[in-house]
Amino acid sequence: MTNRQMTWTDLTECVSNGVPTCRFARAPSVQMQYDKYRSRLMDQGTDVAMYVKDNVLGEMDVCIVPNAFPYDLGLNILHYVLFTKNEMTLDECHNTVAKHLTPSVEFICFRNPVRAQSIPGVIHYQIFIQKYKRLGLT
Repeated sequence: MTNRQMTWTDLTECVSNGVPTCRFARAPSVQMQYDKYRSRLMDQGTDVAMYVKDNVLGEMDVCIVPNAFPYDLGLNILHYVLFTKNEMTLDECHNTVAKHLTPSVEFICFRNPVRAQSIPGVIHYQIFIQKYKRLGLT
């Protein structure tokens, strides 16, 4: 991808059957915030995986939350993360997310390959929801 916000079309072209085929990036300012956050956790003797396990998942098996440090996406795309304590198939992820949305809402979910996971100690899926569609006016 180029250094620009990803559109919904970009996302659909970059994710094939739940597998990302391109590199996703955060805006430089968001990446800087994320790096500072990780550093602050390390200074406190913890890391992002431990923080998510203890403070986000807690006693829950599955949790869907807005991504605090989202990828660089267009304004009409919401970025969430599904964290889970147990392995989950892509279909199970899709069904879990779909339960919380109306049927007409389009969304994409995938699990990053291990080499691209910023929190390798926690099973998580990236969730992208199309906020609204442009009307097909001519």
